[in-house]
Amino acid sequence: MSREYELIPHGVGRYRLFLVDLLYRTPHIHRDFEISLVLSGEIYVNFVSETLRLSKDDLFLANPFDIHELQADKPVCILSLQVSPSFFEAAFPEIDQEVFTEHFINKEHSEPVRRRLCSLARKYLRKEPFYELDCASDIMSLSHMLLKTVPYRKYTEKELLLTRQKSDRLRNILDYVDKNYHQKILLSDLAEQEHLSLYYLSHLFSDSMGMSFQEYLSHVRCEQARRLFLSSDCSLLDVSLRCGFSDPKYFNRDFTRQYGCSPKEYRKKSRISIPYPKQTLSLTTQDILSESESLGILEQYFPS
Repeated sequence: MSREYELIPHGVGRYRLFLVDLLYRTPHIHRDFEISLVLSGEIYVNFVSETLRLSKDDLFLANPFDIHELQADKPVCILSLQVSPSFFEAAFPEIDQEVFTEHFINKEHSEPVRRRLCSLARKYLRKEPFYELDCASDIMSLSHMLLKTVPYRKYTEKELLLTRQKSDRLRNILDYVDKNYHQKILLSDLAEQEHLSLYYLSHLFSDSMGMSFQEYLSHVRCEQARRLFLSSDCSLLDVSLRCGFSDPKYFNRDFTRQYGCSPKEYRKKSRISIPYPKQTLSLTTQDILSESESLGILEQYFPS
């Protein structure tokens, strides 16, 4: 499973809100709290410990440093809010140590959260006078709702420090793999690059990702192969070589294991599927919508 560390740019408000049309988002790590609402379609959200299958009106949470991947069979539209813990430093600095223990917001508590998130999004997108104050107020209110309704625990200072150090190390490795998956990659070389022992890095990777390094690398290569099937007419051999497989038989074996059918069978199915964006250089397939597009979709989904 390809994973990337996401550095989220913040404005003065230290938060980011956007609507996105998405088919696939590489597994990634960021330092922000994230809450997302599915506006249309169905999507799988993969965390290390669980996989959520979500549809319209469902909400999910990601903690800072949570590794998560999003994938769908057809385009979905998602509203996402990402907030830096530093946003709360004056009013509630302890939030930096809070960790939600559940990623799914159950139906019993989701309606007020959904309403507050949509209200915040409208204010953010309309940008009427003093909208910054309205948005800040809504984020505080939304965060209060979540802490009252979603189970959480506290990190110790030591746990928080170790989590940050581990995430920084993983970021370097994952970025390297995402850029070089088509070449021969050895974990021993990465261990040397990070000044770590091979034994330590192997266990760090497996414990953090829920899979071995070789399984991860295979997942990255197979996902890129899947994208090439949907966006190009490359031959099976060419796809295999371009994605870093040393032998087509390994490609066939790993692809079948990951997607439940052979590359040939998948390509045949893809011929009658929906058109796929021509984005073959990046594993991520998403389109962050403009503010005017976002506002139009949001008004249809949740009329004023």
